[in-house]
Parts: sequence; structure tokens; C-alpha cells
Amino acid sequence: MKHLHLSIYRIVTVKFLLAMTALSQPVIAKTPNPEWINFTSGTGVNAICDAGEYVWVGGTGLTKLHKKTGAMVYYNKANSGLPHNHISTLNRDSDGTLWIGMNRGGLAKFDGDTWTVYTTENSGLPGDVVNAIAFDKQKSIWIGTSGGLAMLNGTNWIEYNRENYPLPDDDVRALAIDSSGALWVGCKIHWWHSDSLLLSGLVKFDGENWTTYEAQYPNRPDVFAVTIDADGSTWIGTGGAGLARLVGENWITYNTDNSDIPDNYVYDLALDPQGN
Repeated sequence: MKHLHLSIYRIVTVKFLLAMTALSQPVIAKTPNPEWINFTSGTGVNAICDAGEYVWVGGTGLTKLHKKTGAMVYYNKANSGLPHNHISTLNRDSDGTLWIGMNRGGLAKFDGDTWTVYTTENSGLPGDVVNAIAFDKQKSIWIGTSGGLAMLNGTNWIEYNRENYPLPDDDVRALAIDSSGALWVGCKIHWWHSDSLLLSGLVKFDGENWTTYEAQYPNRPDVFAVTIDADGSTWIGTGGAGLARLVGENWITYNTDNSDIPDNYVYDLALDPQGN
């Protein structure tokens, strides 16, 4: 049986938290003398979403964890309206509704009482593998899927893909929205899209214009994570080229050759409350 090993990691100082994988083994970039609080249940961990006194944990099913008591409530396909047990991403909107992206299960939202499910069959969702979810200031929901990018506003869907917009690939892995409201999109570039190999998997959309970025590294255009810091810099986690920081038009890259980063595959990024 797979087991969830969830740890809340209290950090004294750290510039960035990086979730990485090296030789299929999990590696965490960390500072010395951490304090760990460990939680174990019967599921793996793919996504974590903070909800005040609770933490939502997605893996093989969904867990609601009380931070202080450690009490857990489990949701899965058998005991709830969750349509699929393999959860890939989680996010909460401004109303506190939890949005759940699943691997081959589409998109679901849960307000604490009611479940609503969106798939390629009943909505404008372009793919049932949902990798990323983000919310803009207009309360639109942006969804990154294996079949392209979608925006849901109320009941209206808009689909974005390589055929009608300058996305580097339809396999959207990461989404972030900056202070100006621009959407940053990270994609995995598939080799059969040969026209995209000179581009990185990063693109920005300001609501009218698309900005694409040339790859800053040879044959490693994949972007798996994007986040925006308090200074407005864009941080990019890549598949094999390490971590990149875009400040205006200037790139700074961090990899195993020029920094203490433990691996060049960066699958997730997070900022702490102090903006680090």
C-alpha cells in the first residue's frame, strides 16, 4: 500500500522552496536545523493547498487535514462526489471553494457540501488531465490541461491551443498570474512539435497579446512550474535545466553547475509568507 508522508517544514531562512526529483527519489532543498511535523495516511501526495486551519492534500484521493490536531477526513470516488481518485493539482478561489484537477478525471469543485464536475464531455475543458489551476482578478478560472488551456467565467468557456493561439504546446503544466493580471503559462514541449524547439515552454498572455520566450538552454524547453515573487520577478522550474528567474528582460539561471541546487529537474515552486 502506498503511504502518504506529509511534513510541515518550518524554515528559519530560505530563498526558495523547490520540489525536485533526482533519479526518481524525492529531494528537497532546505536549510540546516529544520523542524518537521510528520503526518501519515493511506495515500500518496501530489498536491497541497493551504486553507487556514486546514490543509487539503491530494494524491490517491483527497484528505482534509487539521493542522493542530492532525485529524483527517478522507474523500474518494467511493464515499463522495470526487469523480476520480488520482489528483494532480489543488487550488482555492476567493470564496473558499476547492478546485481539484485530476489525472484523466477532469476538473471538480467542492464548496464543502456540493461537488461539481467538468470533463471534456460535459464542458469546454480541452483535456481530462488537469495539471494546473489559477484564478484572476475577474474571478475567472484558468485551467491547464494536456489538451490545452481553458478559461471558465461563470458558465462561459474559452479554449486556447496551438492551432489558434501561440502556445508552445498544448500540454500545459503550470499557471501563474502576476500583479498586472497577466497570465504566465508553462508547457511541456513534445518533440513532434519541431517548430517549438527554439522556444521555451514559457508564454505570457496579458488578455490581448501573447509573448513567447526563446529557450535559454539547449534542448530543454520544458516548464513545469511558474511563480511570481513580491518584486515581480518570474521564477521558472524546468525539466532538466534547473531554475530560472526572469527580471524584466534579463534571465538568471541556477543549475547544478553554478549553484547549490540539488537537481536540475524542478517540478514545483512556492513562496513563503515573507515572499522568499
